[in-house]
Amino acid sequence: MVLHTLQKRGWTTRSTQKRVMLGHCTRLTLLTDEEWHRLSQFIHEYDLPVSFVGLPGSDLYMAAPVGQENRHQRARGTLNIPELIRKYDLDAVMGACVGVGVYQAGALEDTRLLYECVSTRARAAIGLPLHSSGLMIHEGGHPDLILFHDRDDTGCGVSRPRTSVAEVVWDPPQRSNRSVIINGRVQLVKRDYEFLDSVYEFEN
Repeated sequence: MVLHTLQKRGWTTRSTQKRVMLGHCTRLTLLTDEEWHRLSQFIHEYDLPVSFVGLPGSDLYMAAPVGQENRHQRARGTLNIPELIRKYDLDAVMGACVGVGVYQAGALEDTRLLYECVSTRARAAIGLPLHSSGLMIHEGGHPDLILFHDRDDTGCGVSRPRTSVAEVVWDPPQRSNRSVIINGRVQLVKRDYEFLDSVYEFEN
């Protein structure tokens, strides 16, 4: 119904940057391969700005079988985000960083895709412009990024540097070890000031 409504109203990627996000679509996990291909073909044929959102944490909780007698008869489900992107060429993002375990997607190429789902793909899905493609930083690119600091977040005096996308996905750093930069400016929270004053030199 959603797709046919968008098609009838002419809501395409050429007519607007706004997108329609579909989340908690756990029933779609019952579609056959043929049905997924038909759905993908319809979206691409009419250029529909649709993003599917995988929300594994809440999906797995809510998609449990009804009744105690049925609880072991089928696995709880969530949309297979890597498959939607790779196999059906659909736009899809995630609402959580648990994809490595949920999708058994731990290879290097998997981690890049999963990271896109919570960064560049997620940005596009909510209608924000993309100033570059992929995850790499380019000279002259828009200065929106996240810095991951090499600091002890264990309380044991041991730091765990993340030097690649894979290391960030496999072992996400705590919030205190991240800094968000928007339009070239560090977005500070109260607990960040003492540390950042020792790292950055701010102009008056």
